[in-house]
Amino acid sequence: MQANPSNATWLAGTCLGLVLAITMAISSTTARPAAADAKRGTGMRCESDSDCKSYDCDHGVCRGHGGDKVGTGGACESDSDCKSYDCDHGVCRGHGGEKIDAGGVCESDSDCKSYDCDHGVCRT
Repeated sequence: MQANPSNATWLAGTCLGLVLAITMAISSTTARPAAADAKRGTGMRCESDSDCKSYDCDHGVCRGHGGDKVGTGGACESDSDCKSYDCDHGVCRGHGGEKIDAGGVCESDSDCKSYDCDHGVCRT
């Protein structure tokens, strides 16, 4: 029995269509850059400028613009960097038991809003 050329063409076209459909499905589910509201605030840890609301990642810490202050658990160099004006060993401390947001620097689980301090960083 001999192969029918029209069947071979149909089979090749179907396979090509499936490959394209799968490729498009995979590319539509890949990670996209975080939305602006998901970006990290001043004092949060970062890897690149695009991680930060300010688009300014300096030595692994998001820096603010125009006098932005760092929140509880954020990295700081001096008291004036912090909203609480309390920079303790490079970490902004809060007042009255204020808990640290995800991504902030912590020492123990009780420092974090999530109660999950993992290797010095509050997790969600």
